[in-house]
Amino acid sequence: MSKRNSRNKRSGISREAITEQVKTILSGNPQQTFNYKQISKRLNINDPSEKQMVSEILRELVAKEAILEVYQGKFKLKAEVRG
Repeated sequence: MSKRNSRNKRSGISREAITEQVKTILSGNPQQTFNYKQISKRLNINDPSEKQMVSEILRELVAKEAILEVYQGKFKLKAEVRG
């Protein structure tokens, strides 16, 4: 019987780096709304687990009130109040 190789496959990009890139995408298009699939495509992410991480990051940013969830699954940058 052969042994299975059970290595954990880690992506080359960290969670913090993806978070910063997500913020950059949203700040570059402040009036546009995005879902996690659109953001993943702009970041050239194809792996389903990494796409799931993008979705989790978006939820965390909403919880921190850094971005808005306009309606279910659509996110945009929170408008800053100027005065």
